[in-house]
Amino acid sequence: MQNKKGPYGSFFVVIIVKFCYNKKGLFKQKRRIKLKILAIGDIVGEEGVRKAKEELPKIKQEEKIDFVIVNAENSAGGMGITTKIFNELKSMQVDVITMGNHTWGKKDIFGFINDKMLIIPANY
Repeated sequence: MQNKKGPYGSFFVVIIVKFCYNKKGLFKQKRRIKLKILAIGDIVGEEGVRKAKEELPKIKQEEKIDFVIVNAENSAGGMGITTKIFNELKSMQVDVITMGNHTWGKKDIFGFINDKMLIIPANY
């Protein structure tokens, strides 16, 4: 079986959503607003963080991305997220970081758990 790679390599699963809606303006004209959303599913470990740091700026520029969502629940060695990784993701201009069942994998999470860009499941 041949290993197929996309334009950003085989490491990323990249989903780009074009979100459009009509909005009535001041003069009741309809105008279309387009929003390109990039969702990156599960950055895993040090290699995943490195690859995101390397590829994300290129993807954002080439695809003209407006909003970036990253799942980082496994970014610290496959279990949780550290303060260092959280700050690295913020420096990459990620808009939202989602977590999952590994939210509490690293104790660092308590230092930034209330940050507005972090979304955690209600049942964890």
